[in-house]
Formats: sequence, structure tokens, C-alpha cells
Amino acid sequence: MSEMFPAGERLFHRMKHLLDKLELRYAIDEDNDFQLIITGEDIAPQLRILILREGVMREVLALIVRFEGDLPTWTEEEALRIANHWNTVRRWPRIFWKNGHFHGDFHIDLEADVSQEFLEMNLKHFLGSSLQFALYITGREGDLINRLSKRFLDDFRLN
Repeated sequence: MSEMFPAGERLFHRMKHLLDKLELRYAIDEDNDFQLIITGEDIAPQLRILILREGVMREVLALIVRFEGDLPTWTEEEALRIANHWNTVRRWPRIFWKNGHFHGDFHIDLEADVSQEFLEMNLKHFLGSSLQFALYITGREGDLINRLSKRFLDDFRLN
């Protein structure tokens, strides 16, 4: 059976173990939150991922992405339409427009115990769907999405 863990400070160690297992490079800030920069020749724009522990007891896992870099220029109205369309046809991440950038987020309440496999599955879904949105906003969704998503979920290593 999967090892279970309570919400709170132990989440830091579980997430660190997961990121190491997936061979993802990351930085840790003074609050023990994680930051990943995902970039590569198949990926434009750059994705800035934050993995935060929020809530009174830090029992909510917040996965946040900001899409940066070489992107088309949108009016606020165009950007809101893009985000609204994505949110009506896709589950993850929830997309919004703020300060001239697209952002995405996904939150998991961890007051109840969850398994490491559950965390890994949700992190992979978040990262994969964030990559899909990056391709969507750059008009490269089609076959490249399937190739990148499969590659990522199978054994994708990011810079």
C-alpha cells in the first residue's frame, strides 16, 4: 500500500523527493517553496512553475505556472477570450490573465492523507497540461501536443 502522509511540513520532503525522482531541476526559496523553469527547443514560451504550500497549516498544495518569454501580443480582451475558451474545454490548469501574462493554477487540499502516487499523478497532469496550454497559445497544439505529452508522461526530463 502507498505510504500516506499528513498535510503540513512533511509535504516539503515529499515534493522534494518527487521532483528529484522526476529529475526536475528546481530552486528552493526561504519559505521552502519550489520554483522550476521549464524551457527547451520544443517549448515556447518558458514556463515558470511555483510549488507552494498554502493555508493556515500549509495543508494546501498550490501549483502555479506563469507563461513568459517570446509570445504574441494580445489585448486584454483577446487574452481573456483565450483563457475563457481554455477553461471551458480543459480541466487543468485553470488559466487567467494578470499583469500582461497568462497564469495557471491548480490546488489540492491535503488535510486528509494522500499517497505519493496521488501527488506524482497530479504534478504530472499539471505539468503536462501547462505544456499543452503553452502550445495552444502559440498555435502549435496539434500533433506536437501528443508527442510532448507522451514524452513528458513517459520519461520527460526538463531543463
